[in-house]
Amino acid sequence: MARGDWRKYDARRDPVKRRAQLRKAMRKRRQRPEVKEYDRAAARKYLHAKKGLPVPTRPEPRECECCGRTSKRHLALDHCHETGVFRGWLCFDCNTGVGKLGDNEQGLLRALKYLRRTA
Repeated sequence: MARGDWRKYDARRDPVKRRAQLRKAMRKRRQRPEVKEYDRAAARKYLHAKKGLPVPTRPEPRECECCGRTSKRHLALDHCHETGVFRGWLCFDCNTGVGKLGDNEQGLLRALKYLRRTA
């Protein structure tokens, strides 16, 4: 082969290198705060539709609507499993507690009775 036939290696034409470059660019893009918030909102909207969750009637606050503590994680969308109605935003602990007590008033009242009896 003649010297002119050799092509200089070009990373843009190498599919493996190109994918690595694109992944790096996307990671960098996701670090920007405005993109992070948009991606999070879009993902949440998609998951709500996919899981059949109700649309929230108010935006997510900074603190739990049950205990009032701020959470490092995002708050959970609490909803009635029978009617599908949005109830509010709860932290992981409150959402788990309400669920474990049966998602109804009777479960909460039984727990309250127990606490009063043993205190």
